[in-house]
Amino acid sequence: MRNLNLSSCGGLWLEGHNVRHISLDDCSNNITVSFERSIKVISSTGINTYHAQGTQQEIHGCFAISPPVYLVASSNEIFLWHSLNHQIYEKLDLNTELKAMRISPDLSKTVVITGDGFIHILSSTLETISNFSLYEEGFGSALPVSLGWGKKETQFHGSEGKEAALAKPTVPVSNTQYDDGRFEIAWRDDGLYFAVSWIDPLTENRRRIRVYNDTGELFSTTEITNMISPGLCWRPRVQLITTAQRREGRGLDIIFFESNSQRHGEFELIGDESEKFYQVESIMFNPTGSILAVLCSGTQNHPWFIRLLTCSNYQWSIKQHFCIADNSLNDSQISNISLTWDHHAYSADLSALYCAISINESLPNDNQVNSKTLLQCWKMNNVYNSSCILTNSNVNTITSLNSGLVAVINGNTVEMSCFAYSVIPPPMFATRLVFYSNGVNQSNKTQCNFTPSVSSVSIPSLWLGNESDSPNNVMPILIQTVDCQSSKNVFPNTYFITITNGTSLEKESFCNGEVYSEWHNGGKNIAPWPKTVVKIDMDRLFSECNSNDESLKSLILTELKRKNTCLFSPLSCFAWLSLYEVLFIGADGLLLGYLNMKNLYASDGNVNGRWLLRASSSAQEFKTLLERNNSKFARITTICCTIDRRVCVQMSNGTVYIYSVQDILNNNYCYEILQMNEFNIDNLHSYNPLNCIIQFPSNCEQLLCIPVFDEYNSNIIQLNSSIITVNYSALILFGFNKSTHCLFAAVLPKQHNTGHFQQNNIIALNITDSCSSLIGLSEFLIVTNVKKLLICVSLVFNVSQINDPNSLLKELLSRLNIPSELDASTRKPPRNWYNDNLHPIESGAIIVTAIPNDTKVILQMPRGNLEEIHPRALVLAHLSKLLNNKQYEQAVKMMRRHRINFNLLHDYNPNLFLSNVKQFLQSIDDPDLITLFISDLVEEDVTETIYHKFYSKSSERHRSTLKTSKLDRITDILIDEMEKHNPTKLIVPIITCYAKKVPPNYEAGLLRLKLLHENGDINTWNNGLRHLQYFATPIELYKVALGTYDLNFATIMAQRTQLDPKEYLAELNELNSITNDLKKYQCDTMEEAIAYQQFKIDHSLKKYSKAVLHLIDSGKL
Repeated sequence: MRNLNLSSCGGLWLEGHNVRHISLDDCSNNITVSFERSIKVISSTGINTYHAQGTQQEIHGCFAISPPVYLVASSNEIFLWHSLNHQIYEKLDLNTELKAMRISPDLSKTVVITGDGFIHILSSTLETISNFSLYEEGFGSALPVSLGWGKKETQFHGSEGKEAALAKPTVPVSNTQYDDGRFEIAWRDDGLYFAVSWIDPLTENRRRIRVYNDTGELFSTTEITNMISPGLCWRPRVQLITTAQRREGRGLDIIFFESNSQRHGEFELIGDESEKFYQVESIMFNPTGSILAVLCSGTQNHPWFIRLLTCSNYQWSIKQHFCIADNSLNDSQISNISLTWDHHAYSADLSALYCAISINESLPNDNQVNSKTLLQCWKMNNVYNSSCILTNSNVNTITSLNSGLVAVINGNTVEMSCFAYSVIPPPMFATRLVFYSNGVNQSNKTQCNFTPSVSSVSIPSLWLGNESDSPNNVMPILIQTVDCQSSKNVFPNTYFITITNGTSLEKESFCNGEVYSEWHNGGKNIAPWPKTVVKIDMDRLFSECNSNDESLKSLILTELKRKNTCLFSPLSCFAWLSLYEVLFIGADGLLLGYLNMKNLYASDGNVNGRWLLRASSSAQEFKTLLERNNSKFARITTICCTIDRRVCVQMSNGTVYIYSVQDILNNNYCYEILQMNEFNIDNLHSYNPLNCIIQFPSNCEQLLCIPVFDEYNSNIIQLNSSIITVNYSALILFGFNKSTHCLFAAVLPKQHNTGHFQQNNIIALNITDSCSSLIGLSEFLIVTNVKKLLICVSLVFNVSQINDPNSLLKELLSRLNIPSELDASTRKPPRNWYNDNLHPIESGAIIVTAIPNDTKVILQMPRGNLEEIHPRALVLAHLSKLLNNKQYEQAVKMMRRHRINFNLLHDYNPNLFLSNVKQFLQSIDDPDLITLFISDLVEEDVTETIYHKFYSKSSERHRSTLKTSKLDRITDILIDEMEKHNPTKLIVPIITCYAKKVPPNYEAGLLRLKLLHENGDINTWNNGLRHLQYFATPIELYKVALGTYDLNFATIMAQRTQLDPKEYLAELNELNSITNDLKKYQCDTMEEAIAYQQFKIDHSLKKYSKAVLHLIDSGKL
């Protein structure tokens, strides 16, 4: 569900003809580019060009073994070359043409295929380890073993039926039209096996794949398959061999094989209507195997393209599409393209793809051809595009703004789901937006090559949002698309779309057929649906803004020239300032732009935009790709907005500049971001909007600014119908470095008047080194870590900590620390551990989104499936809001759903509850919910016992000062109110109150049930008596009934016990005989007989004080 966000893009031109190979050295991080006659090494010091001495042959590839030593392959020889003295000191003559060569991942072995069909395995010193023929017969050591399960004719063949057993051999299909006959080699990432792909003349020139171990032993061979195409690679970690295949009626597929050459799935890369125009040139996985890059060459005026795909729940999705159009290169002709991934210092969430594009440019008025090569780099990270907005809606109201909207890019579509209503697992979705190029009929499949590709989606993830900012309660989103037709534009196609919840349609078109909305899954009444779609003319908008700034105009023209060649999207890292204002990075980190789209809510309004900030002039001295890590050439990489309308601008060297957006907007001036080595307080503009500078130890891919509160703010967030008021005490800026799992934090100084600059730089503190994802809510920072825990960090601190930034960060650090008894890395955690702020999660789970007005947090597992969890801290915090708002029905239902102790209804704020018992009874229509609450009552205060860690501070303000029994106090008030409200309907809660008294008053409860029995309401009598037996045994209730002196009632109760009638009938008969035979018991009057009968009952029940009184009344004493 994650999208690939382009964090930076850059490129430079190299002098060189027909690039052959590009590689990166993991140790020095140098880039080596091989050309036909030269080798260029790009390092942090510059670009070095080498011509290997001792060979006049064309170079096929160059690999860095241990710089300055390189392994170079030419047409029929391989040699080790020392770049410092330009000498060859080891050389191997192949005596035949070299067809393919690939070095192992550990650089210890090299596999070479020669023109005579032999495979040579060489050591690092070019010594031959083994050589053997590629055309040897046999399957290999992994030959499947027959277990005697019968013949093929007698086996089950599924939908193919019995005719499959008699199927004829496949007719060979020629693939020469799409296959250049190349040999390919791919190593497994552990270096133990390698695969070879070649056209086998023994199988009528059909391409086959063979797997060998590192010593040259044949392991397996694929079955004879038609139309397998070039593009061999081995997917890391998952260990699947990957290649391409064409099938009739299917299009161009990417297929997978296991190490034993058995098929293991496939997916369609290009549809059957256009696959004939393309050929796969290269397939490469990033080091973690999470991103697949496919390079395709076009024919018949169809452009080359690079497509990046990711897999989730076994579904492959197109995340980025880079179109390499010849018409954007001024009548140039692409001769060759080479790709490679950066293997250096990148995690599963960070990747960098390098691409070398050789171009033959025809010179005007000359027959000569100028050859040059463009070296392009795309750096990207995996992000979730989701909304997480606190609105001024009711605490339980879900609107379009807080619906948990998540958008997933897949080619020319954006798939959307609202997780506040239901969790739809990928690859399913609720609604999708489909984009087509202007003037292209979506039903015309012959024009599919003009289909745009979605490059980015931006959804507001503000900390809060006022519904008054979004008329008609809609969610704004920005979507960028790129295609070959838009390659001449400065900016990609940009769409402003407002999303609402619910529709009655299944399909609807917008923007003259450029955008279609389709409903797929879930209820239509809750499906996200576009209300308006407006296409923004970004070229016109930003060509007219800042018209008086000549230097800015020059910079934009320079970037326009680069854009026509460097193939990158100039807008990235959108940060929403409000629901209609957005900031973004342009010109590959040189500019910070601003858009105001408030008028677009009317679908026909104008858009206001301008450039706010630009990088230092020294940052524009861009010479090489690797100098970008130097502070001298720092550019803008990440931005985020604060609640007080400031923007945090992070440079590539980790420095964060805090600006007041409003101060910049007040002046029609594009301010320059001075680097630290150029910074001087005298250089600041007289009306400078710079507030402060924060130094992070390294560049962070995610910035998040969250307000914190002091413990005495009783109303942290004040909601009303028009605006939100937030009584925050400080702002903390968080920076997350994904490659090191480090989470940094710094306290932002308060915003002062315009022109004030804090000269002392703030150093960010590393508060945890095991973070895997984070998200900010109104009162919590939610963090997942690599130790399989989700941590809910409360953002409420005491006043002394807030006034001291160092103390505040130390307290934040302590809250992120995991208790030693729960640290799985040091010991096995106890089975019965409990902490309100911790929630166990699956290994590798990361946060997708969280619903601000709810307790729901959505996690995605590494394999792609989703999990909805409700951390206890969020549940308790949400319950506090419900109880403060006296929304008792929702509170009780939530407590039952999440198994929260019902004593919290009273213990959270005893005075508030006891004074609103009547409202409590009126709001809950189900008597069973009231009964659950009463049954769960205990004398202890759960805010001091079970939930003491969560309510340790807040409970002090609400603790009851009354010394009477808590149970008696609650039950007395409840009985009084229920008797007034509806005693018949609430009979079970009433008798439960009697049962929960201290001591229990079962007699009063039984007398209430006795009246029902006497009135003939047997059903209620049985239900009430059955419920009362949860608190007392039938024998105990029989004795209580006997204590009422009603022998008939006692007899009825005795019959509900499991006593033998012999055990109670004799006693009851004797008691009855006292009033029937006065003389026998020497009673003169009936009153004396009744008193004596009651004496006998009290004596048997051991109620001796009452027995003595009745004995006196009987005249026996």
